[in-house]
Parts: sequence; structure tokens; C-alpha cells
Amino acid sequence: HKDIKRITLTGGKNAALAFYGVAAKSGHIKDFTFELGGKNPMVIYPDANTEQAFRSAVHGMNFYQTAGQSCGSTTRIFIHRSVYEQGKKAIKEACEAIKIGDPQDPKTLMAAISTTGQFEKVMHYINVSKEEGLPVLTGGERMMEPPFDKGYFVPPTVFYDVTPDHTLFREEVFGPVLALIPWDDEDEMLSVVNEVEYGLTASVWTQDIDRAMELARHFESGTVWINGSTKHFPGFGFAGAKNSGVGSEENLEELASFCQMKAVHYFGAEGRKNVEIGLG
Repeated sequence: HKDIKRITLTGGKNAALAFYGVAAKSGHIKDFTFELGGKNPMVIYPDANTEQAFRSAVHGMNFYQTAGQSCGSTTRIFIHRSVYEQGKKAIKEACEAIKIGDPQDPKTLMAAISTTGQFEKVMHYINVSKEEGLPVLTGGERMMEPPFDKGYFVPPTVFYDVTPDHTLFREEVFGPVLALIPWDDEDEMLSVVNEVEYGLTASVWTQDIDRAMELARHFESGTVWINGSTKHFPGFGFAGAKNSGVGSEENLEELASFCQMKAVHYFGAEGRKNVEIGLG
């Protein structure tokens, strides 16, 4: 429609491409903001406060708010080998402590997957990961015992020893599935951390601020948390790089994007004097 000047979407890449296609066929130029998917890394160095870092790895999955159905979730956890076993233990215990149940129960921390289609997608990636030989740390099966048989309940699922060759390393699940990736060599880790099509969020845990800032520059992500995860601060903006979207949200730039710039030049009541032809 010619009167629709601007479109915003929170969704997936395919939906965004469809909007581009429809707009192109309309014959009318449109402006877009897209907040799309993510396959977001968290990098944990051995000098980090590991207790807080591993807790943040679970918190960053947004299990409580969305059952992991969040584009900003930190779904790839790169853990230095020296603290890898410690991390596996802590993350497993934290995931298994999450109470799953009826969202109307105040004691519930995590509810069901939202739709049939999304449930099938989550189970597809769980099954593919198993077929590729990835070991399961916790979860990995639909909850079928009553009363969970009445909904699409999937517990927090953690695969470990994930490598860049695995599907789970590259593709967004949009569900409660977490990948643990051990690393030894920093340069090798940095060479693969951005090897996905998305660039929404990232996190780094270290007590070395120079290292943290260097990694923040290295991440191909619109939002970076240092020694934290998943927190939004109004005014700072939330934006995606690569196939995670275009435009910015949660800041003044977002408000300005809904306005049309117009420049009005006034040269006084008598007009501009001594105008030379050809010089404007």
C-alpha cells in the first residue's frame, strides 16, 4: 500500500526476505527495521569469575522468560579447556534445577514450547545433534509423564563437545538447546566464533578489560555484554549485524527512524542577495 511508509518486524530471516520481496513488487519505496535471529556466542576465559559465568550461561538462555525461544539467547558457550569440566557440571546442575510446569503456577520457572511448528523444529535439531554423535549433558527428550503430556514441554537440553562441523554450531534452534564448545587456543577460537550467518548478541567473561574490549571489537554482533548476558539497557540500542537484522531498537534512533527528514532553507523576506548564476 502506498500509504504504508515503514515496516518493522521481529521474526525470522525468511519473513524479512518476504517483506523485501513484497515491497519491491509494490513499486513503492519502503523503510524497514528487522530484528531477526541469532546464534550468539559466550566466551569464557580461565581468569573469569567462573561461578558467575556459568550461572550467566544458563541465565543467558532466557529459559525463564521464553523457554529458550529468544533470538538474543547466548546459545553457544565457548569454555576454556582448563575450566570446561567445571562448567559442564555447573551448567548441568543449574539447568536441572529449573522448575518446569504450568505458567500460571507462581513456582514455575519455565513453561512449554509455544506452538506445534516450533516444537517440531526444536525436536528436529535435538535429533539431528544426536544423529551427528553429539553427547547429551542433560535433557534431550520431550517430557511425556503427566501432566506434561498435555503440552510441548522440552527441558533445558545441553550438548557438549560441539565443533564448527556440527549443525548445532551454525543454525538457530530458537528453543531450549545449548551448545558447549571447549577451546584451547585463543586464535583458533577467535577464527570460528563469528562463522555463522547471524550477529545479534555476544558475551565475554574475563577479568582482563583490555582483552574484553578487544574481543568486543572482534565480535560481529550488534550487542556485546562483558561479564554479563541478556540484559537490555534502554537508550543504548539493540541491533543486529549480518542476517540478524537491520536498524536499531530501544533508543532515540528508533524513534527518529519513524520520522521523515525535511530540510527547509529560509533566505529572508527578500530572498538571497547577490546570487551568482550556476553557483546556487
